[in-house]
Amino acid sequence: MKIFTIIFALVASLFLQTGSLPNKDLSVAFEKNNAAAVVALSEQKLLLGIEGDETVYSKSQAQLVIQRFFDKNQKGKFTYSFEGDSSKETTFTVGEYVVDSRKFRVTMQYRKIGNTYKIESLSIE
Repeated sequence: MKIFTIIFALVASLFLQTGSLPNKDLSVAFEKNNAAAVVALSEQKLLLGIEGDETVYSKSQAQLVIQRFFDKNQKGKFTYSFEGDSSKETTFTVGEYVVDSRKFRVTMQYRKIGNTYKIESLSIE
């Protein structure tokens, strides 16, 4: 029984070490209009495109730009239409952020760093 427990613990730890996409965290951050939480999931530099304006920002700059978007588009609902393959080194997800009658397509490109996926680019259109 002891050997079974040890083997089970080793197998479980292997699965826990493989990174997964932070999809739940990102959808909660969008619905709470929490720009800091969105940026916390990104790399040090973030390619950010909002309604056609695309620039590379530092985390602090990106937070200000995303917060400005949330200030104009509050209390929306976020859902995923496509969730990428978390077994790849880079992957992407596509979601929709709906505020009143406005729908924004949200695309995130992720890159695996160690065991964690970080947002490399974020597009809101």
